[in-house]
Amino acid sequence: MANLDARISFPAAMLADQTREVMVMSLMDGRAYTSKELAFRARVTPQTASFHLKKMVEAQLLLCHCQGRHAYYRINGSDVAAAIEALVRIAPTPGMPSHLKRKTGPFLHARRCYDHLAGRLGVAVAERVEALDLIASSGIECRLTEKGDVFFGKMGLDIAALRKRRRSFLRPCIDCTERKPHLAGVLASAMLDHFTDDGWVASAEIARALVVTERGRRMFPRTFGVSRDLLKPAA
Repeated sequence: MANLDARISFPAAMLADQTREVMVMSLMDGRAYTSKELAFRARVTPQTASFHLKKMVEAQLLLCHCQGRHAYYRINGSDVAAAIEALVRIAPTPGMPSHLKRKTGPFLHARRCYDHLAGRLGVAVAERVEALDLIASSGIECRLTEKGDVFFGKMGLDIAALRKRRRSFLRPCIDCTERKPHLAGVLASAMLDHFTDDGWVASAEIARALVVTERGRRMFPRTFGVSRDLLKPAA
C-alpha cells in the first residue's frame, strides 16, 4: 500500500505549487515552450522556472527536448494531459481559478485544452452534438451514437481507426473557465484537427487561444447549429 500511496502523492506534490500549475496549464495547448517563455508566463525568474521544470521532468510529467541552444518543454503525452484535466475537473473551488481571471476575451472564447477544443465555443459544440443525438453522455463518460458514427464519418474522420487508439475515445472535460463540459478524448482531438486543417479556426497570438475564421463562422452553424452570435470575434 505504501508504494501505491507514493505513486499518487509524488505527482500530486509536483503540481501542488502555483508556479508549476501555471507552467503546466500553459503547456496544455499541446505545444512546446522554452523555460524562458514559461518563466514569463509564471512571472518568475528563469532560474526559478528551470528549477521547477527540472523537477517536473524528473517526475515524468514533462518532456524536455534540446534543440541548438534551447531546451523545449512539453506535456509528457496524452495520459499526463488527461490526468491534469481530471484534476481540474474535481477541483472543489467554484468559479474561475485565480491565474485565469486575467485572461482576455479570445482565450475565454475559444482555445486548445491540450489537443481538443475548449472555451465557450468548445462547450457550445459539446452541447450541440448531444442535442443532435450524435453522442450520449452519462456525465462521466460519452459514447458515440449510430447517428454520430455516420455524421463524423461523413466529416472525414476514421472512426474505426480512432477507436483502436489506447487512450479514451470520448469523454466530458469540465472547462476550466466555463465550468461546463467540453469534449475530450481521441474523437475530440480529431475534431479539432479537422477544424484546424479545414480552416474553421486558427491559432491566435495569445497562448492557447484560437480565432474562428470566416469559414468557421459559416461551418459551425451549418454543421452543428452553433449560434452565430457566439462566433463573433472576441474582444
